[in-house]
Amino acid sequence: METSNNMNRLVFLLILLFTIISCKNNAQENISLNNEQKILKGLPDDIANKTWIYIHSNPEYDKYNTYKNILDYNAGNSIKTEKNLFHTVLDVYETYYFEIPFDSVTLINNIYQINFKHSEIDYAKFKWLNKNKGIGEWEIRYLRYFDGLDSIVKNKSVIKSFVTKDNFPEPKKEDRVLEKEKSEDNKFAKIEKLPIIGEFACVNEPSSFLSFKYEEVKLRDSEGEVIEIQPYKVILSLTNQIYLSCTLRKVKDAKNKYALFYRHAENTEYFPEDILSFSKTHPIAEIEILENNTIKNKWIGMYNRRTKKVEGYGVYNWIDKCDNTLSKVED
Repeated sequence: METSNNMNRLVFLLILLFTIISCKNNAQENISLNNEQKILKGLPDDIANKTWIYIHSNPEYDKYNTYKNILDYNAGNSIKTEKNLFHTVLDVYETYYFEIPFDSVTLINNIYQINFKHSEIDYAKFKWLNKNKGIGEWEIRYLRYFDGLDSIVKNKSVIKSFVTKDNFPEPKKEDRVLEKEKSEDNKFAKIEKLPIIGEFACVNEPSSFLSFKYEEVKLRDSEGEVIEIQPYKVILSLTNQIYLSCTLRKVKDAKNKYALFYRHAENTEYFPEDILSFSKTHPIAEIEILENNTIKNKWIGMYNRRTKKVEGYGVYNWIDKCDNTLSKVED
C-alpha cells in the first residue's frame, strides 16, 4: 500500500512538473508571438541584393515618379543591400556608397531593423508599403549626416527592377495652347566669350548662386533633341533644389549689362509643373558687372507661354537678403 501511494505521489509530481514547464514554454512563446520579434542572421532574400531608389512620397509630387525620372538616380538618392552588407552615403555632401557590414537583423512587428557598429550610422529600418510593386520605406539614423549632426532620414523607395514603363509611366502629354516664341534679338546680342568667370553668391543665401565657366553645353528642345552646342556654361541656382542652365546675351544699349535666358533644368530635384511652357526667348534675369568680384543681379521671372504670365518663384532668395549684390566665392 505504501509503495502504491509513493508511486501515485511520484506520478502527480511528474505531471505537475510537466504542467509547470509547459506553461512556462507557452508563456515564453506567447511573449514572442505578442512582440513578433525574431533575430535573423541577415536580410531576407526579398529585401537583400537589391538597389533601392528613393521616390517622392508626397502625393503632390507623385506625378514626378516616372520611369525616366526614377532611373536618373545617384548614390545620394538610393541605397543598396546585400545579405549582410549595407551600401549608403554617410552624409548629405557625399555622392558615393560606403559598404557597412552587419551581423543580424531584428524583425519586430513586420519592421526589419539593422543595428550597426559604426561611428557614422546607428540603424536602418525597413517596412513594406506595397510588396507587389516593390515599394517600401527605409528609415536611417545617421550620426553625422549634416554638418556633423545626427539626422533620421525617411525615404519611400522602390526596387530598381520594378521601375518599368508600365509601373511608372510617363504622364500623357496635355494639349496645351502655347504662345509662340518671340525673339528679342533687337535688344540683345549673342556672345561667344564670357565677360566674367567664377561662382557668385549672396553671402546671406549661399544656396542661391550664379556660375560662369567655359564648358561646352548641349542645348536641347522640349523633345530632348540637341539643337545647339554652347561654348560656355551658366548655371543659375534659385535654391538648393532648382538649377537652371542659361544662355547669356549682351544688352545692346548698356555697357556692362547682360541678360540670362532659361534653356533647361539641370541636376534638379524639383521640376516646375509648367517647365515645358517656359519661354527661352524672354530674359529671366539681368546682371550688371560692377567689378571683377561683384555683380548686381536683377531677377525678372519665368515667362509662361501657356498662362502668358511672368512667374516669379525664386525671387525670395536674392531680394532683401543681399540687396541683389552677388560676390565672387569661387574662381
